[in-house]
Amino acid sequence: MNPVLRRELLRRWRRPRASLVLVLFLLALSLVTWGLHEIGRRVLEGQAQWIGADAAFLRPQLGRFMVESVLATLLGLVLVAAPGFAAGQIAGERERGSLPLLQATLMTPSQIVLGKLWASTAWVGLLVVAALPLVTVSTVFGGVELLDVVLGLAVVLVMGLCVGAMALGVSSIAKRTTSAVVITYALVLLLILGTGFMAILVGLVQESPEGAIVPLYANPFTALAGAVNTGEVGGILSLPSPLTPFAYLLRAGNFENVGFGGDFDRTWHWLRGVGLLVAFAVLAFLVAVRRVRLTRPTVAAPIGRFREPAPTAAGPTDG
Repeated sequence: MNPVLRRELLRRWRRPRASLVLVLFLLALSLVTWGLHEIGRRVLEGQAQWIGADAAFLRPQLGRFMVESVLATLLGLVLVAAPGFAAGQIAGERERGSLPLLQATLMTPSQIVLGKLWASTAWVGLLVVAALPLVTVSTVFGGVELLDVVLGLAVVLVMGLCVGAMALGVSSIAKRTTSAVVITYALVLLLILGTGFMAILVGLVQESPEGAIVPLYANPFTALAGAVNTGEVGGILSLPSPLTPFAYLLRAGNFENVGFGGDFDRTWHWLRGVGLLVAFAVLAFLVAVRRVRLTRPTVAAPIGRFREPAPTAAGPTDG
């Protein structure tokens, strides 16, 4: 095991704070899941009564809504947690003055950064694994395939790893932990909100729906929307999830059949998005390795040739 990874895991997971964070995370996600179920059920029941539809139409729509909403919530929590865990990994060592000691070991800069990356994203993996029961419970209502759920969870894990790598890149450049955290969260907001704004702006300026899709490849939520096949539920009832706006943007404004069925190949779109974010993560990782290598302490130059001390003045000679 990587020594840095082992040290970080032992230092973090032995604290009572680790169990407290996990309990609070699961409690919050459980409350969100229950609230989504109640909201979706009441909305769909109201729609069914209004049009006189059978209650059998509720289950697939409710299942799809819950799975997409829970995965979107999980991705949002991961995007919030990953920068907090990773942004202070290198900047914190620099502030404490322990980075030169770490660099003076026999580990290479890539091993140091890789250990920091795995240590910071291990928390994200633990949170996703702990949330598996809540995601699988939502599938009992139907309306979603198991492959969509698996792909959605995989995208959440990959996004957490990518954001963690980007945070390490920022942490290697920033001088303080606070500035590294702020810059990383600003970068996450740029990926989420900035890409959507750019897509709308490009679509209005160029009047080209195809060109508006390009900025969305860098958005984690559009990748998740494509992976879980957002909107692929038949029936006369509708219940948009938090992923529906991203699916709508990815379809370049075609509001009819918001899902990715028909002549829309959603596979290439979300794979391109994941590939682009992975490329950003690799670039940030290389930046962190380079920064750690450049600031690595060097052994002091050896002292020049030994010189004998100058002879002292001779004392008075005996007669």
